[in-house]
Amino acid sequence: SIAFAQLGEELRRAGAYEEAVDVCQAGLARHAGYLSARVTLGRALIELARLDEAQAELAIVVQAAPDNLAAIRGLAEIHQRRGEM
Repeated sequence: SIAFAQLGEELRRAGAYEEAVDVCQAGLARHAGYLSARVTLGRALIELARLDEAQAELAIVVQAAPDNLAAIRGLAEIHQRRGEM
């Protein structure tokens, strides 16, 4: 079921970033094309300062959906955190 994505997002919003990452990674193992779950995963990884992994996830989203604003914002945040203005 793709319900994992909603659970991952709720965990992320609650600040349970590690759990959100675990849920999203497990779900994406079965539903690799579910882009909103990749965005949630990327955003949780950003909060954990795992910027390289977050960038890889968000790049997949932008490649598949170039107009995905959440992924674009996530990538911008990564660049900002790295001081790459």
